[in-house]
Amino acid sequence: MHTHTKKPKFKTLLLAATISQIYAVNAQESKAETSANESDHGIEKIIVTSERRAQSLQDVPVAVTALSSKQLHDNGTFDLDSISNQTPSFTMTEYGVGEPQLFIRGIGSTIDSIGADSSVAVFIDEVYVGRSAGATSEIFDLERVEVLRGPQGTLYGKNVVGGAINIISKKPTEDFDISLEGTLGTYGQQDIRAAVRGSLAENVFGSLSLSTRNRDGFSKNLTTGGDMDDLHNHSARGMLRILPNDDMELTISADYMVGRANGNARHMDPIGGPFAPLFSSIVSPNPRERRHAVDAGDGNQDRDIWGISANFAWQLDDVTFNSITAYRDTAYSVFVDVTGAEFIAGDFTSFPLRFNQIVDQSAAQFSQEFRLSGETDTLNWVTGLYYLREDGKRIETSDQTFQPPLAPVPAALLRVTTHDQANVTDSYAVFGQVTYAINDDLNLTGGLRWSKDEKVFTNDATRTGAFGLAAFPFSVAESKSWDAFTPRLSLDYRLSQDLMFYGTYSKGFKSGGWDGQPVTVEAARESFDPEYANNFEIGTKTQWFNNRLRLNVSTYMIDYTDLQVQQLLDLDNDITTPPVKVISNAGAVESKGVEVEIQASLSSAWRLNTNYSYLDSRVSDDLFEAGINLKGNRTTHSPRHSLSIGTSYTFELGDNGSTTLRANWSFQDETYFLLTNTPETLRDDFALLDLSASWLSADQTWEVKAWMKNVKDELYWGHSIPLVGSGFSTYGAPRTAGLTVTWYPL
Repeated sequence: MHTHTKKPKFKTLLLAATISQIYAVNAQESKAETSANESDHGIEKIIVTSERRAQSLQDVPVAVTALSSKQLHDNGTFDLDSISNQTPSFTMTEYGVGEPQLFIRGIGSTIDSIGADSSVAVFIDEVYVGRSAGATSEIFDLERVEVLRGPQGTLYGKNVVGGAINIISKKPTEDFDISLEGTLGTYGQQDIRAAVRGSLAENVFGSLSLSTRNRDGFSKNLTTGGDMDDLHNHSARGMLRILPNDDMELTISADYMVGRANGNARHMDPIGGPFAPLFSSIVSPNPRERRHAVDAGDGNQDRDIWGISANFAWQLDDVTFNSITAYRDTAYSVFVDVTGAEFIAGDFTSFPLRFNQIVDQSAAQFSQEFRLSGETDTLNWVTGLYYLREDGKRIETSDQTFQPPLAPVPAALLRVTTHDQANVTDSYAVFGQVTYAINDDLNLTGGLRWSKDEKVFTNDATRTGAFGLAAFPFSVAESKSWDAFTPRLSLDYRLSQDLMFYGTYSKGFKSGGWDGQPVTVEAARESFDPEYANNFEIGTKTQWFNNRLRLNVSTYMIDYTDLQVQQLLDLDNDITTPPVKVISNAGAVESKGVEVEIQASLSSAWRLNTNYSYLDSRVSDDLFEAGINLKGNRTTHSPRHSLSIGTSYTFELGDNGSTTLRANWSFQDETYFLLTNTPETLRDDFALLDLSASWLSADQTWEVKAWMKNVKDELYWGHSIPLVGSGFSTYGAPRTAGLTVTWYPL
């Protein structure tokens, strides 16, 4: 698995030269075109609200990827992981199904403390989702998904230091619409989705969508014979839209998901360091057996997520008032074996550690946002107030049994450590942004946000067992507040209707917090600092050949200060001493890169989509871990190159409908899981190929699609826990295939 292979070479200079040639060859044609009239096979126009107002994607001076409802459906996109494969500089791994690790431009978070926050924020219908477990809702029946790259500290504010993901539901209208979809696939996959929307009464519209996804596990537990890495998700989404008069609109949205699954299967991969001579003989060298685990039980990963919001809009002459009131609730429970290896008490030739992790987490949040916005001939402005209160609890237990050589005596020794954490956050913000049209082609945008987070954190820690008890028990109760001003300044110039350049400076802020699993009372009391990001970006958004080619390019440099990182460290490099989880601020980090997005309508039948990103994200100041200076090391989850290419071709069959062949290929360069950048923390590069063939009836009421994902059955790490030269790894989804039938009766 971990043997390095020669990687594809990406010709960055050649790419730049190609882009330059497109500009040179077509500049005169672009200048001559004064309208963006789409041909009969032009690229789909997408309207986004990333700037808190409706704009064409090509008019927004921000690096944003937008995936429409059609794109999500065509590509079989059901979750955030699928979206990351279609977005430059966006990567995602999962410690478990309720703990996604989202990174944009090399910045994200793996911290699981209830006293910490995510660096990449998820918004569902403009409502911030505070806990990462609540961000794993199903992707279905949506209008679009927007991924904003880089800090968005003015209009979004709350912890959007790395980027923001906007999930926007479809709004019901007077048009009655219904759809029903069913899928059968390998690993016992059985999915059903249904949606209905339309008019309920005069000026009252509603929608309801349901989804159930079920499949057996990708992995087997050899001890019990049970499945692991399985999936059983059931979701519902409803919306009620009321128009009291021509100037008012009230939209009430609700969503619910229950997810039930067994634990994830981990395998010792790689084997190195002091573990190598001890355990090589008990770990199978067969790569396909890496989807086997030897756990005492199958474990569980359960989620219950729901939320409700009311969005009220009132048009007052030239000013619009918006009020967004929301409540969200997330519950997450997990029991997993972290090693996945065979442990037999008293048999010192078996694996010397059983490590079970048990987590029960819940979070309830209330948020209120008020906004005023308006526009004149030369000004477009928005201002507002924001408040959020989140009440979170997390009980985390590490149930560990050691025997030689990890135990200090020749016996199986039990040690159980529990951290009962609670955190209450009150977050306040005042914000405003103004865009001034200097002339018809040049716009200047300025924005400012003041944010303040107040946190009250408690942690009651206990440990029982045979050793390592000196520092326990202890209890702490701490409180602290952090505040910051985060400005934005942007200039955009439109050379022609289809050619726009922009330059942007923006700042992001994420508040501090506390370690959830400290091993001393001193560490429990010590908070880590906020992190800040200063983003400098230049980009261009262009369309060519009468909207048949879309080329968007952005280049950026981000200075991060006090980046929050969680490390699993063996402080004395001794396998008889368990590693310590440490949360610290990584000093300064510099992230720079280039992102390219290309969409082409090569003919009325042939479409092409390409995304490429180059990312160089490194620790740029002295940072010492166990006496080693990590300056110059690459940040985690930061592949230097990533590339995705998608293409589709449609064959028209007259009265027999049409057939579309589609292929999507994605590549991700090697990346590290820890800042130490040691060999066992390095995930190799990998490439995934998805294929599908679909038939659409002539009246567009039936669609039948045969599909296959990960066609080459690539074996790659989904997540890894590095430990003293070795690691405990999960793997991404294997090759899967199936048939999906969709019915649109109206």
